Amino acid sequence: MSKNIRYSGYYPVYAWTRTASDRIKQLYRIVHSGGTSELRVNHQRVGNGWVYLRTYYFNTGTGGYVEISNYSPDQSGVVIADTIRFGNGMGDYNLSGYGTSGYERELECADVWVWKAQGQGCPDLDGAYSDVSVRPRYAAYMNNSDYGSYYDRIYLSFHSNCCNSRGSMALGAKNDWPVKQQEFAYAVVNEVEADLEALDQGVAFGQDHVDNCVDYLGNYISYGEINNTNLQGEMTGTIIEMAYHDVADDGTYNVDYPDVITSSGGSSVCMTYSGSTEGVIHAATQYSGSFKTVYLGFPFETVFPESSRNTIMTKVLDFLLPSATPTPTPTPNPYLDLSKGLSIYLKLPSGQLDLQLIVRETGGSGPIGANGGTSGALERTATAIRINASSQWQYIYFDIPNETWSAYVTGNGVLNGSWGTLEALSITAVSGDPTTAFTLYVDDIYQGPEQSPSMEKIVDNDDGSPGYTETGTWYASESNGYNGGSYRWANAGQSHTATWDLDLKAAGSWTIYVIYRSGGNRCASTKYIVATSSGNQTVYINQQTPDLSWVSLGTFDFDFNGGSVQIDASGSTGGSVVIADAVKASR
Repeated sequence: MSKNIRYSGYYPVYAWTRTASDRIKQLYRIVHSGGTSELRVNHQRVGNGWVYLRTYYFNTGTGGYVEISNYSPDQSGVVIADTIRFGNGMGDYNLSGYGTSGYERELECADVWVWKAQGQGCPDLDGAYSDVSVRPRYAAYMNNSDYGSYYDRIYLSFHSNCCNSRGSMALGAKNDWPVKQQEFAYAVVNEVEADLEALDQGVAFGQDHVDNCVDYLGNYISYGEINNTNLQGEMTGTIIEMAYHDVADDGTYNVDYPDVITSSGGSSVCMTYSGSTEGVIHAATQYSGSFKTVYLGFPFETVFPESSRNTIMTKVLDFLLPSATPTPTPTPNPYLDLSKGLSIYLKLPSGQLDLQLIVRETGGSGPIGANGGTSGALERTATAIRINASSQWQYIYFDIPNETWSAYVTGNGVLNGSWGTLEALSITAVSGDPTTAFTLYVDDIYQGPEQSPSMEKIVDNDDGSPGYTETGTWYASESNGYNGGSYRWANAGQSHTATWDLDLKAAGSWTIYVIYRSGGNRCASTKYIVATSSGNQTVYINQQTPDLSWVSLGTFDFDFNGGSVQIDASGSTGGSVVIADAVKASR
């Protein structure tokens, strides 16, 4: 059973199979990006709901799947292939009319998770029980009590500690215990305590981690989740209390610049801590010379969420292992038909440049005056094209007969002839750009009409300035947006704007699309302002649906180097928040 995974990442995997006395210990093979994992589930004992098969990393596409096997050398019976689920999905329950959470479903209350997990034949647990008691009730529902006995199964739950108790403690139910249950509880709580202590010294806790709890408190505990009534008398219950939720700075990650480094030995700063007002609060440096090195001044595995780690690693790899680039072959400067446009593909790995075209007028169809020759007047485009660093090749188009030209050395600011020579691409560093050296790759120089097929430009909020800018107050998402990255949100009806500068490299008609994480609290009438060649156009979009799918704002005309899209939160209605993620221009 396979699924088309839209975004690479870790996914919990579940199987659904009904229990019965003729079931075997069913073999599941999970094929994931790291290989193949096998495990068996005894469906005589458990089923009739989602059975967790562990969490695995899957790449985008259909390469990952789950295989159910009937291989069972020591048992006779049947295997069942019903349903496999990848991931828990996003919360879509409108709790008490306050809208959906916008978080992953596993982060919501247990009664909401159970409500979405219930299938045919399951009693209405969500409607009948509280968030606490629905958990053991669902466990009892999935447990086939006709197979085995009370003494060969256990219910285990993890809670955060409270009431000024600090450390880890196991709570045992006020029921009869199976053999070794107490030893099991001791083993789990000691492992948890060891893990928490290993995260001490400012790595995971603001204060020093201490343990002032007893390791075990049992034989008279009847809290709701491990109460024998809620467990339907089918198993004993154990709770592991861990960390603390009533001390403000406990259980939080200390991100106040834990490791500060400075550039030295010819290296340059490539990452700084956000929000820092000090000039030396650097998170990473890099060196580019006879060898390349990136030094991260923090433990990489502590970066959260995973999408942020992926973004950092992508940039590091792009610096260390740049994608293949064409090897230029020395040839005379190409001659140009001045009645046609000029298309060039460029790649700028770092920095920011302004690009202009210098043409030497020759009057004839040949490379006269090429390679620094002196025959013919020199003209330069009056307006520079701004090139920002990107890991992708960028398409640049000079509309030679319709460009505005300025005199350069011997020129008069006008193209008088019908032929010329591509004398130079005039490259100017943008004022204030911190990069001191540039590498610019050039490929596929082509004369003729503008190359419009399959042209596309995407600007994501993760790109930052100058492509994406904000005014007012915006907040970072806690779940993934476009392409596994982040998104931003702001309160509707207030003076907040988000702007995507498209900087389109071809004049004419483009279709504009937006993408966002949908939800019940999003504005049903979100105001977008599209800056076109004929002025601003206003479009309203319902951000309550669809989720992470491109939605068209329409087709508009844009000038060369033009085009922008803006969300206006003050003019958005029908919800409490607006979402800013990515914008795409296509033609």
